[in-house]
Amino acid sequence: AGGEAGGEEGGEEGDDKSAAKPNKGAKGDKGDKGDKPKAFKAFKAPLPEGAGEAAEQRRAKATAALLAALSTREEGQLAAAISLAEASLHTGVLEAAEEGSGPARPWATDELLAARSALEAERRSAARVREAAGDQAAEQAEAEASLQDQDALPCRISPLGSDGKGRTYWLFGADASRLWVQGAEADGWGWAFYSKPKQLGRLVAWLDGSSPGSAEAGLKAALLRLTPLLQRSMATEEEEEAAAGGANGG
Repeated sequence: AGGEAGGEEGGEEGDDKSAAKPNKGAKGDKGDKGDKPKAFKAFKAPLPEGAGEAAEQRRAKATAALLAALSTREEGQLAAAISLAEASLHTGVLEAAEEGSGPARPWATDELLAARSALEAERRSAARVREAAGDQAAEQAEAEASLQDQDALPCRISPLGSDGKGRTYWLFGADASRLWVQGAEADGWGWAFYSKPKQLGRLVAWLDGSSPGSAEAGLKAALLRLTPLLQRSMATEEEEEAAAGGANGG
């Protein structure tokens, strides 16, 4: 729009340049604002002709509700405060100053406009959170389905991956309470397993995922997807072992 206005203002050589300037509309208006309302502070906003003290009090109450909602940014509170303000003289229409000076223009208070903007932002944020939660739930369901598919197998036919030291990591059957690791030739040991949530957390943190395409990065990505399920299964197993130990001790 800026480029088009600049071209019109240049006009052809010798033309009356004043004729090419955009219409500024009524006094105090900064050009055509479309549907954007003119903003006022609540205490300066116009009141309908004949409105009395009760109308001013209603608007003051709505202003307080808007400010309180803006301080919490809670979606429900913002929506309620906006509804109250819209019914309490926080918005209206400015009549044209004189015939032919342009159409009537809507107005709203700064407080109401700020609350509308905040509500829109909170709704966008909530939508992003719901989308992320949906993605996480889908990944969790995929991980659980993968383990259920393995339940019919006596063992995995392929590992989860390998780390940079050549150790290979496995899950067998649907047992998510053990992450098995097959030692590399240089380790001098054959098999071990992780069965504690903290052990698993330290392992995932230790793995290097900074080189996309590397075997270790692939292993870390696989374990990150499985971590919630594995940690939950490990914690359950730990609690059951503790309970059994307590019962035997008694």
